[in-house]
Amino acid sequence: MIRESLAVPASRCSQQRRSAFSMLEIIVALTIATLFAMTGLAFVQTHGETAKSRACEGNRATLQRDVELYEHETGRLPGRTLRELADQDYSGVNLPTCPASGNAYGLDQGEVTCPTHGK
Repeated sequence: MIRESLAVPASRCSQQRRSAFSMLEIIVALTIATLFAMTGLAFVQTHGETAKSRACEGNRATLQRDVELYEHETGRLPGRTLRELADQDYSGVNLPTCPASGNAYGLDQGEVTCPTHGK
């Protein structure tokens, strides 16, 4: 008789609500969230590198125009380090550097080059 009163009917167990998530459910949810975060991070990094590459192209185009202006005004090309262009009449006192690497631009056979991205 005591045993019968302690037993819980099967129908009552199935109707009880769970009050917490299992460890497996939490691990699965965190794994899915991590995968989404990694995918988003890769997307942002790729576009960041593309933006830096395009900014480098813009800097090289501006410096190339300044090289041509310098050559037109003086009759000669500036040196390989482009220091002659560090003037208010050309690129300003500070020459731009590559946004991706921070390296200085150079001059190779009349073409402005970037050590990271090339011509």
